[in-house]
Amino acid sequence: MDITQLDIELNTKAKETYKMVLKKPGVEIIFGVPVVEENITEITTIRESIHHFTLMKKIEDTELMNINEKYYHLIPNKVKTKLKDLTMSQRKNLLTWKTWYLVFFTPFFGKRFKIYAETLTMYRLNYNGVVMDLTKLEYDRFLYYTRYVYKLQQLHKLNSELSIQQEFSIVFDDDKAANDLYKNMYDNFKGLIEPMDNQNLDMPDAEDDDDDDDR
Repeated sequence: MDITQLDIELNTKAKETYKMVLKKPGVEIIFGVPVVEENITEITTIRESIHHFTLMKKIEDTELMNINEKYYHLIPNKVKTKLKDLTMSQRKNLLTWKTWYLVFFTPFFGKRFKIYAETLTMYRLNYNGVVMDLTKLEYDRFLYYTRYVYKLQQLHKLNSELSIQQEFSIVFDDDKAANDLYKNMYDNFKGLIEPMDNQNLDMPDAEDDDDDDDR
């Protein structure tokens, strides 16, 4: 298994395990304080047995090199698309080599490149020391689930103090969506996956057809 496949499989299984661990009775949830020195504005930890997750939101100030807008219409679309996912050094190399011909226009348009300051919000999940990037949607969903389970834990403690017996069943939104999807697939295709004997009950017998033809 190469490193790319390993990363994909690890990331996918870590995200699914995060939700499974949240459902376990003994899971420990800690809402941390912002870490100003590291630009971490939100940090949440969940622990259970061998699993240690840290969910974090981090702000990073960075500089990005981009093409001078006066040259933008002279750059191929393929190069414009690549720029979106590149780091600063990668952008510099790409723009330097792929836009060398623009030097002839500098007397008219000025410098080819401009440096832009940008503030980026990074969403990350750390699983036992392995860090992976999350989309904002994934981060918001995981944080919502974590807060939901934490509230259930506090309610359970209150019930215990008041000698109240109350059972909880934790079902996350995407779990329900997956169940609904499988149910809809079965409802739509169940006619195709029924046993062949049931589907062919009304079909004429092949031997009877042969007898009619002989007559």
